[in-house]
Amino acid sequence: MTSNAAKGKFGHIGELIEKRIKELEAEIGAKLSDVDDVTELAATDDPRELAFNNELAEVERAEVQRDLGELRLALQARDRLANGQYGSCQSCGKPIAAARLAAQPFALNCIDCQSRLEAEAR
Repeated sequence: MTSNAAKGKFGHIGELIEKRIKELEAEIGAKLSDVDDVTELAATDDPRELAFNNELAEVERAEVQRDLGELRLALQARDRLANGQYGSCQSCGKPIAAARLAAQPFALNCIDCQSRLEAEAR
């Protein structure tokens, strides 16, 4: 499938991917700012307040890491869309079902291969 054909076939998903990329970039920026704010608050002599602020900063950092992971998947999906590889299972090469892509636009594998990979990981 050519790049233009893939974009045409998956245009609506491409729009969702672009929208999610923008959302994630904004969320990551805001959370990084929040971490900086919490770090400034951590400069206190009260051990309870310090512990609370440190825990809050850790939660913010964990959320940033999660969002960065999702952003990587979104960027990879956008690249696959651009080069005509979007919608093909990376394991078996067969098409990924439209329903799966609608639910998981960043899916790399068809449901059968994903199930097999998850079972092997257990």
